[in-house]
Amino acid sequence: MIVELDNQQMCLIPAPFSIRVGQRISFGSKDVQIGNVIRLKDAVPGTIVCNIESNPGDRGKFLRACGASAQVVTVGSKKVTIKLPSKSKKELNANCLATVGVVAGSGRKARPMIKAGNKFHARKARNKLFPIVKGVAMNACNHPHGGTHRRNLGRPTAIKRGAPAGRKSGSIGARRMGRKKK
Repeated sequence: MIVELDNQQMCLIPAPFSIRVGQRISFGSKDVQIGNVIRLKDAVPGTIVCNIESNPGDRGKFLRACGASAQVVTVGSKKVTIKLPSKSKKELNANCLATVGVVAGSGRKARPMIKAGNKFHARKARNKLFPIVKGVAMNACNHPHGGTHRRNLGRPTAIKRGAPAGRKSGSIGARRMGRKKK
């Protein structure tokens, strides 16, 4: 969100969920309301915060992505403990600033990709291979499972551990195959 300060300067910060246009927010006050930027020492244990500084004055470093938030666990005179989304706890300086609330846009990942190109670029950004083609859909010269017109392998998929490199596809060194029976 774009925030206009009292001295007519503009600053950009991640927008918390349920904030609206024209709402007044305060920086550094002790008022714990959604959208306000407070010092961690002023937060009450249980407060949900986002856009947290790692050191005082370095701008927000933690929890800036859509739907990200942390919970303040303990507040001391010099250190504040927060619980991150990974359930790990982190101790930060009590003078670090944080925005009260959860970053807006939490449903962004729930949307469908619509086009294969969108999925391709999203996977490429994370260095993942896309699209994934099954071995049985390939030709025999391209994959050990390929080569038939029907989608049957024609050989077991369990491969010995000491097999040569071109043969290793499927379950390598599998102790058992198929679904586990109860």
